[in-house]
Amino acid sequence: MSLKSWGSVEDYDRDDLAASYEEDLAGDASFWKPAVGENEIRLLPPPGVKRPYVMRAQHWIRKGNQRSGFNCPKADDEDAKCFLCGVVADLKASGSKEDKEQANDLRAKPQWLYIILDMEHPKKGPQVYGATKTACQDIAKILTDKKDYGPIVLSPKDGFNLVLTREGTGQNDTEYSVRARRNPEDVTDYLKNAEPPDIVGLSTPSTNEEMQAAFEGEDEGEEAPKSRRRDVSDDEPKRNRDDDDEKPRRARDDNEDKPKARRDADDDEP
Repeated sequence: MSLKSWGSVEDYDRDDLAASYEEDLAGDASFWKPAVGENEIRLLPPPGVKRPYVMRAQHWIRKGNQRSGFNCPKADDEDAKCFLCGVVADLKASGSKEDKEQANDLRAKPQWLYIILDMEHPKKGPQVYGATKTACQDIAKILTDKKDYGPIVLSPKDGFNLVLTREGTGQNDTEYSVRARRNPEDVTDYLKNAEPPDIVGLSTPSTNEEMQAAFEGEDEGEEAPKSRRRDVSDDEPKRNRDDDDEKPRRARDDNEDKPKARRDADDDEP
């Protein structure tokens, strides 16, 4: 059989292929999820805030195959009333194994929202990355570094790319680490016509009425408001059980160098 009717691999240029795939994959995806292995990203400075991230904590309600996320009011104000935190406390107090498991599933899980560019597909434009605690701690070390890096990392023109490594795929074996590249890279061309995602809006606390209605099934089958729903796949590793009693709270002190969290969750990724 002759192969003359087929094309030749020599007809394909690697760089042209990369450019064409990047064009085809460009879209308006809002949330970014790291793949297993190394992921190269660029942190971008959000407008109107003094920190490059916004912290939120989310409760997740399961109804059959549906899951709806609600931002915990206590992440914004630890003295605020949260209907679902009250449900979690009641379940824990019952003493039964089943109730404690449900409480652990329903508890608020912290997340640090950053605006990023996926440097594998930068033409997708700015996306939102919900960092786990360990990833956020590594990012904090880079952004507060006094010798090699620091806040310059956030500069679209003079900043540095970060390599985020994900190991594992399950709830119990997924780990993250972040390191910085040595050389700066200009990414301003990818931002000229791009609007920054509203990470502040994504962290707006849900109302107790919304949470109660969803928990009691009054609006079962309806979609939760977009800013309160899960925006990425569910692969969150379980956190340490002995940390369950701490309250989530978004850091507010603008003089702090490193992100702090009231909850000591170890890798709750959305």
